[in-house]
Amino acid sequence: MALQPNIQIINQAALYITAELAKFPNIPALDQGNAILDAIRDLDTQANNRHNELIARIRAIDRNQIARLVNSGCTLPTSALTALLNAKTGAPIANFPATVANIQALTDDNSYQGQDVNRILKELDQDSTGTTESRRARLIRAVGVTMQVIGGA
Repeated sequence: MALQPNIQIINQAALYITAELAKFPNIPALDQGNAILDAIRDLDTQANNRHNELIARIRAIDRNQIARLVNSGCTLPTSALTALLNAKTGAPIANFPATVANIQALTDDNSYQGQDVNRILKELDQDSTGTTESRRARLIRAVGVTMQVIGGA
């Protein structure tokens, strides 16, 4: 009769092999490889986030340029303004002034619909330093109004 396999020896060998295979992640080259893969995944996530931020900014720039072009036709304080978007996020600017007169009413103490000139300038990524009057003038230019009739109706 031919030799028969010893199941106990096979089983014991399988247990030894399984125990040794479980130690593979401890090999420095493999462990470093996993760390490298994790770092690459993190970089990919960061790159995707930056890409999405840039797309939002580009869209905001494009839409704001169109709004500024429309607003350049506003010559009276009561002319309706087209609202701009937040320069970084592309989100609508809450309570955007409806007219140039509303911008002229903005102050530092939230007097126009709870909004102040600084917040809107910051959302448009514009400088918010200087006197209240200079900041209002900067905001009027930032929204695209280039020429106004003094005291128009």
